[in-house]
Amino acid sequence: MPPVAGVHVMGMQSASPRRYGAKPAMTEISKGPTQYPVVEPEPLLLSRHEVDELYDMMGDLLLILRELQIPHIVVGGSLLGAVRSQSFLFNDEDMDIAILDDGKSYDRLQSHLPALLANAARKRNHRENTAVQYNYEYRPRVDCDRIRSSRSNNIWIDMFVMRKFDSKDKLETFWMGNDLQEGLILDFDTIFDAMEGPSFPLYHYDNREAIERRPRQYFERNELNPVETFSFGPLKVPGPSCAKKTLERFYGSDCFTHFTRIHRSHDTPAEHSWEDATKVLLTDDEYLPIQHSQKRKHSFHSRNALELYLMQQDNDPDKPEATIRDSPPTDDEFSPVCVSDLMSRRESEIMPVKEEGLGSMRKSRSLFSLSVPSTPPVRRQLPTTLAEEPNSTAGFALEIRQETQGQADGIIFDKNLRETMEPYLRKARLKREQSRHQIDFHVHESIASSVGVPYTALRSERRFLYDEHTYPIHQALAETIGVKDLQLLHEHEIQDKRLLFAPLLDKYRRFRFHECYDNFVTSFCIPLIHEIAMQKNVFYTTSPRASSKIVYRYQAFPCVRVVRPGEVSMEPHCDTALGHSIGYLNFHIPLTPTYGTNALYTESHPGREDWHPMTSKALGLGYLFDGARCLHFGLENMTEHTRVSLGFRIAIYRDDQHHVDNSEADDYLCSKHILEDDFSKAGPGYYEEAVIDIGAGPFSIPGSNVAKKHGYRLLNPDERVGFPFQK
Repeated sequence: MPPVAGVHVMGMQSASPRRYGAKPAMTEISKGPTQYPVVEPEPLLLSRHEVDELYDMMGDLLLILRELQIPHIVVGGSLLGAVRSQSFLFNDEDMDIAILDDGKSYDRLQSHLPALLANAARKRNHRENTAVQYNYEYRPRVDCDRIRSSRSNNIWIDMFVMRKFDSKDKLETFWMGNDLQEGLILDFDTIFDAMEGPSFPLYHYDNREAIERRPRQYFERNELNPVETFSFGPLKVPGPSCAKKTLERFYGSDCFTHFTRIHRSHDTPAEHSWEDATKVLLTDDEYLPIQHSQKRKHSFHSRNALELYLMQQDNDPDKPEATIRDSPPTDDEFSPVCVSDLMSRRESEIMPVKEEGLGSMRKSRSLFSLSVPSTPPVRRQLPTTLAEEPNSTAGFALEIRQETQGQADGIIFDKNLRETMEPYLRKARLKREQSRHQIDFHVHESIASSVGVPYTALRSERRFLYDEHTYPIHQALAETIGVKDLQLLHEHEIQDKRLLFAPLLDKYRRFRFHECYDNFVTSFCIPLIHEIAMQKNVFYTTSPRASSKIVYRYQAFPCVRVVRPGEVSMEPHCDTALGHSIGYLNFHIPLTPTYGTNALYTESHPGREDWHPMTSKALGLGYLFDGARCLHFGLENMTEHTRVSLGFRIAIYRDDQHHVDNSEADDYLCSKHILEDDFSKAGPGYYEEAVIDIGAGPFSIPGSNVAKKHGYRLLNPDERVGFPFQK
C-alpha cells in the first residue's frame, strides 16, 4: 500500500515509514515538515502531461453526462484500470466510456455535446489560465465516437454506444440488418458462440463492427443493476457491479496478474499497434494508481487490496452467483481513495446520516466491506435484573461448543444457536443499557439510535490494509517474547502464557514492540481516521470560538489478546459496560491468521446481532469498529492455531473543550465529560494524545502534520491494559 505520512513530534522530525520493495519515487510532494515520496508506475505510451490531460478531459465529459442524466459506464481498458489500479492503466493510451442508450439518450447527447464541451473548455481555460479546445468527432471509426483535446494529438476518449437486446433473436435480427465493414466477415453463429452463453436481456454495442471486434464485451442485466462507482485517479466512474466476472470474460483470467506490452514507434498510431503485443507479469508497483500530477488523491490501493476485492467478489454470501452487489465501493460511502475505504454492508441502512468518505462506490459494496449475514435476529427482551444470569465466559463457550458439536469453522448462527446464546446476550444487553443511561445526556430508547453519540459517521465497521513491512508489529512482538511463529505459541516449550509474555513487563525489552505500535497508531491509524472524518465533514462547526486543533486520544499500550487452541476468549459484552467511554473507536489487529472459532465475533451495528467473525488470512489486515456499543465475543478456539491480536481505542475531541462541548448541535466530537471513563479517572498512563491542526493548510496527504501532544515518550503500561500486566 502507498506510504503513509510519518509522525512529526514537537521539536523533532521523523522520516516517513519506508515502503519496502518499492521502486524509487518518481515524484515528491512537499507538505508539512517532511517530504512524502509518491511511488507509482510511469506510463508506457503517454507523457505525464498527456495523462493529466486525459483525466481533465474525462472529468469534464463525466460532468456533462451527469448533467444530462445520460446513463454511462466505463468499458474496455478504462474498466480494467478502475478495478486493477483504480486509475488510468499505465500501458494504455486512451479512455473508454459507453452510453447505455434507451433509444433517446444518445440522440439527446449528440445534440447537446458539442456546445457543452465548448462551454466546459471555456470554464477550464478561465480556471486554469490555459487555451484548450475539445473536439467531438462523430464515428471517426465505425464503432465509436471520439473526443479529443487540442493540447495533444496522441490522446482521446472513445465513446461507445450500447443498446439493450431482450433476446437472441433480437440480437440476430439487429446483426443481419446492419452493414459490415469490409474485412469483417464472421457470421452470427460464430459471434454468438464467442459470447460464451450470455443471459438475456443484455447490453451490447450498437454496431456490428464493435460487436465483432469485442463479442464478449457485453453486460447482462444483473451486472448493471445497480452500477458500481470506482475510484479512477482523481475521478469517480461508474462500472458493472460484477467487475471480476465481467473483466475475466473480456480479457481472460490473467488480466489481473499480467499486462499487455505493445511495441510502437512514434510514427505508428497506438490504435493499430496491438498486433505484436506480449503479456508481462505485473510487479507490485504496477498495481498502484497513476495519479493526476496536480490533483492527487491519497489511496490505500495495492496488489493486496485488489486480491481482497476479487476474493470478496468470489465469496460474497449476500450475492448469489452472477448477481448484483448491493452496497458501496466509491462515491458516497468511500470516496476517491477507494475501491479504498472498509465498509459495512449498507451504511445507509445502519446510520441515519449521509454517507460520504474514504473511497466509496455508490449502490455497491466497498472494496473492504464486510459481508453481513442475512439471518434475522431472534426476538429478545431485556432482563430486569442480573440475578440468576450466567456469568461464566467458560460456560458461554462450552454451550456454544456443545451446540455446534465442536465445529472449528463455518459457524452458522441459526435459530438453535441463537437460543443457546440468548441468556448471555440478555445479560450483555442489560449491562449495555445500564452503561448508556449513566451517560449525562439524552439517550434514545433504541440502542440503534445515534442520539448523543459522537461522530456516528465514523462508527461503521471497516476493514483496512496496512503494510506489515512498514509496521512489523507481529515481528517485534515475536522477537520480544523470543518465538518464531506467533500462531504456534501453543507448541512452545513454555506453556505458562504469563511467563512466556513476561518480557513485556520489562521497559527495555518491550521497547521495540512498544515503539512500533506507537508509530503504527500515530502514522497510520490516526491519519486513516482523520481522512475519513475530513471527507465526512465531521469537524464542521459553526462556533467562531472552535479550535482548529483536533486531538486524538489513543491507548498508549495495546491490549494483547492470546487465545490458544482449547482456550476461551470472552463472553458477549460491549466496552462501555467495562468502563470505557462511548467516544472511543475500536481497532482490532490480528497478528496471526484468524478464522472460525479463534476469531473475534461482533455485530455490524448496535442491536443488529448479525454475528460475523473478523477474519484475516494473512498479515496486513485490520478492523475498525464501534466496540463501545456493539456486542462482541470470542468462542472456544477449536482450530489448530493460536490467535494473537492487538486491541486498542481512539477518541477525538477539540483542543478547546472549555469553549465547545456536546451541547452545541453542530459539533460531532467528544466533550471532555464524555471522554472521562474509569480508565482515565484511575490516573495518567493509559491514554496518550496526538494533535492535527486542520487550520494549518490543505491536507493532500492525511496526517502530514500529526504531532504527539506531549512530545516523544512511551508511557509505562499498568494493570489497566490487562494481560500480562494484571497482578
